[in-house]
Formats: sequence, structure tokens, C-alpha cells
Amino acid sequence: MLKKITLTHLLSTISLLLTLTLVSCNNDGITFDPAAQLEIDKAKLRAYLSEHNIQADSTSEGLFYIIDTQSDTSSTKPEVTSNIRVNYKGYLLNGKIFDSGNNVTFNLAQLITGWQIGLVRFDEGDTGRLFIPSGLAYGTEGSGSIPANTPLIFEITLIKVL
Repeated sequence: MLKKITLTHLLSTISLLLTLTLVSCNNDGITFDPAAQLEIDKAKLRAYLSEHNIQADSTSEGLFYIIDTQSDTSSTKPEVTSNIRVNYKGYLLNGKIFDSGNNVTFNLAQLITGWQIGLVRFDEGDTGRLFIPSGLAYGTEGSGSIPANTPLIFEITLIKVL
């Protein structure tokens, strides 16, 4: 009996094969290949987007993003050095929430690179989602309940550029 192969299964298989090529041996032992990890993460994010029938734009760095609701009253975009006030919720790809906050103020330059790349595309008042490869998030170290090399999803409302 033949099994139907879905896009998710195909991308998972490709991801596994890429994981096996991620680590290579040399005279120093094991090395990490960030480019290979980025390809793994992009495959996982594409599979997630496809599985949830989500159309997202992407950046050259591998970030996927969607502006779900655009502000009608503002065209003020933050710069990487801006202070911002946001509502946000962070998810793992399995849907587990690992962090959230309401009416929180941050300096964008002190946040993960994925936020820096994604939020400069938001206008004040916009609501959207960022789909972030691990290298633009917490990378090989992870953070708290976020495992190493884990792509992340954030729902964000950019309340105010301060």
C-alpha cells in the first residue's frame, strides 16, 4: 500500500537530511554550520506556513513576516535604535507560548535580530506576525524554555514608537 506524501512530511525529511549535514568533523572536532541551520529553519518555517495556509513575505535574512492589520492613522516606522511600546506573544512552532507582554517598552536595538529586521517594516499601530529562524533569535544557545536552534513565531502589535 502506498502512502500519500504531504508537503509537511517532505519538508520534515529534507530538514532531517539537512540536520545530518549540519555537523561535520574536522581536526578540531565538531563544527556548526550556520548556513545549513538557516536552510533547516527556513524549511521548518515554510512547512508551518504551508500547513496553516499562511502567505507571508520574506527577507533576504530568512525572516518571514505578515502585517495583519495596518494602521490607518500612522506612517511612523521604528528604526533599529528606536524605543518601542508593544503587545506581543511568542510561540514555538508546536504552538506552545513561551513569552508574552502587554504595553511593554523596549529598545529595539537590545532585542533579537529577528525583531530588529521585522519591526522596521511595521508602522505605529500595525499588528503582525514574525516567523523567525533560530539564527535571528536565540541560536545555538536557546533561552529559558526555548531550545537551541529553534525557529520562533511572534504576534506583535506596535503600539507606539517613542
